[in-house]
Amino acid sequence: MVPKNLIVTKYTQGGELLRTDNYSSYQGYYYEYSGKMFIGKEYSLNSIELIKAKNENNNPLLTNPATFNYGAITGINLPTNKLITSLPSKSNREHGGSEDRPIRFFYKKHNDNIIKETDKNSYISLQNNPIYQTTFIGRYNGIFQTADQADQQIPGVKLFLVV
Repeated sequence: MVPKNLIVTKYTQGGELLRTDNYSSYQGYYYEYSGKMFIGKEYSLNSIELIKAKNENNNPLLTNPATFNYGAITGINLPTNKLITSLPSKSNREHGGSEDRPIRFFYKKHNDNIIKETDKNSYISLQNNPIYQTTFIGRYNGIFQTADQADQQIPGVKLFLVV
């Protein structure tokens, strides 16, 4: 169970948050935990995640699982939303040999098609959670993994890479 002092409960009148299951506007109580927002007043493993509705960098069609499925079925290379607006920081790099390349960490829930980029600490915490699939691109723990290898672990990761 999550300590109650780590959860902040709030209320929204609607129009500012979207549900990630159907991308409809959400009105009601929600809580913030670990930098994310979820439906409800109290922590629950089954809570639906919320995202901000107004983000000029995001196209809502590109976060819809149906759009992702359409692109996968037809083979059309769809543009993607930038999930992280800045390059990984030096804390997201692993030093090995003479190379110093950024590492990118990704995850998705098993029951949906939404792939998200995260930092090293979140990646580590999600690795043993059976609800999530995780992968990385770059050199991590002595293993070098390409985008193609990461895409085999979580199909669709290559769609989220910024050129």
